[in-house]
Amino acid sequence: NGVIDTSAEQDGVDGIDTDCDGNGVPDDITTVCTGGHPPEFLGHDDECVLHTTNFGAYNEWGRSVCLDAGDPYSGGAGNAWVGTHNRTPNNQFYKIDGQSGGIVETIDLPANVKPYGCAVDGNGVLWTLGGWNNPDTPGPLAWINTHNTSQVGGTIHEPYTSRNHFYGISVDSDGNIWMGGWDTFDVFRYRPDRTTFSTLGQGAWTRIRTSENTNIQHTRGIAGDLRGWIWVASNN
Repeated sequence: NGVIDTSAEQDGVDGIDTDCDGNGVPDDITTVCTGGHPPEFLGHDDECVLHTTNFGAYNEWGRSVCLDAGDPYSGGAGNAWVGTHNRTPNNQFYKIDGQSGGIVETIDLPANVKPYGCAVDGNGVLWTLGGWNNPDTPGPLAWINTHNTSQVGGTIHEPYTSRNHFYGISVDSDGNIWMGGWDTFDVFRYRPDRTTFSTLGQGAWTRIRTSENTNIQHTRGIAGDLRGWIWVASNN
C-alpha cells in the first residue's frame, strides 16, 4: 500500500492494545476493533518486525539476549543468543540465525546457572551470569564459545561476598567482563585468562565499591563506553 504498516497508538489511550476486539487472539492488520479504530498491534503483519522466534517451553522464562558478530557464511549478520532462566534440570541458550530467525543450535548450560543477562566479547565468547539459585546461594559466571558450542565453561563466583547475585553484564573494549551485584552496591570486574578456552576461568576479579550509602543498593544494568568509562544503574 506504499506505506510501512507498524504497530502504533490509535485510540488515544496510552499503550498498545494487543487484542482490541477482545476475542482472546492477538490482533493483526485485518482485525476490526471494538472501538472502531484501526488495530494498534499488527502482529506478523508489522512491517518493522523482521521475524518472531519462539524458544524454550512455557514457564522457562527468557531473561537474557545478546548478539555475536555473525558467521562468515551469513554475510555479516549477527546472530542472537537467548537463554532460559527457569528450566529444569539445566538452562539452555539458543542460537538464532541473524538472517532467517531460525534456531540454529541449543546449548546446555552447567547446573545452577540461571541466566539473567549475557554479552559476547571480541573473541566470540558469550558470558552469562547466574542470577538467583536461592536466596543464600551466589550467582555464578559461565561462558560459551559461540564458534564452537561444544566448549562451555563455568561456573565461577566472585570471591568477595558470600551471597551476591549478579544482575547486569557488559564487556569493555579490553575484553573485561563487568557485572552489577544485586545484593551489594558494588560493581565487579572479571579479567579472563585468555591463554586458552580452558583457562578462561582462571582470571582475576576486582570489586569496585560504588558507594558507602546504604540507601544505594542493588547495582543492576551496566555498560562500558569506548572511553573506558563504566556506567551502572542502581536500584533504591
